Amino acid sequence: MKWFMNRKIATKLLLSFVTVLGLMSALGLFAVYQMDKVNDAATEIAHKWEPGIRISLMLERTLVRVRSTEFQHILGNEETMATLEKALSERYAEFASLQAQYRQLGLSAEEASAFDQLSKTLAAYLVEHKKIIALSRDNHKDDALALTKGDSLKAYRAIEKQFATLRQANIDRKEEANTRADQVFESSQRWIIGLLVAGILIGLALAIAIARVVSHPLAEALTLARRVAANDLSGQVSVRSRDETGQLMQALNDMTASLGSMVGEV
Repeated sequence: MKWFMNRKIATKLLLSFVTVLGLMSALGLFAVYQMDKVNDAATEIAHKWEPGIRISLMLERTLVRVRSTEFQHILGNEETMATLEKALSERYAEFASLQAQYRQLGLSAEEASAFDQLSKTLAAYLVEHKKIIALSRDNHKDDALALTKGDSLKAYRAIEKQFATLRQANIDRKEEANTRADQVFESSQRWIIGLLVAGILIGLALAIAIARVVSHPLAEALTLARRVAANDLSGQVSVRSRDETGQLMQALNDMTASLGSMVGEV
């Protein structure tokens, strides 16, 4: 600490301000970095896991509607078939659009593989589905109904399980991202409060140290000057540093001694 006391006052002030500003800058940079991590987790939830859950639900809903329309087609007549087939064409386009949207979510290799498997099962179901629609259109209702209970039903149930697995994986990843964001927030909060308290305490300590360095020697110098003004040349002050105040104190001591010598000679 002595090396600090011997620096010039301007140097002391500069070092103190640089120290406090450095701490505040570190605090700001740390806060920005942690906020960026929280934002990354929030972006991951908003732009990947939530859309993944939403798209998988929409795909499953479309599948249910296709299955329902399939039975309506079998049970319907020629007048309703054209309307139902038009609705099915829209569902096929919806399948393609939703699958394309899901693939744009930035999937990992594992996620892409799982979705590819689901897409293959869906394609297999649609092959059986179109056979059923063709039989129904040709008025082979019994054969079409029988086909709905064979490979079509197996594929349908397999897709339901795959949708459930895919959606649960998205939910789990979303919860992991949310937990990670919570942990970053709690950790950041503790660090920011700690750094803020440390910065305040260090700044306060430096302010008190500089105030003492400046005020105490000046008070002693004022006391000595008053004694000299009262014709008391026996006073001396303690020189504790080599900065401007220390040099001033030494100069006052030298002046008092010089005056004492002059008066003694007179």
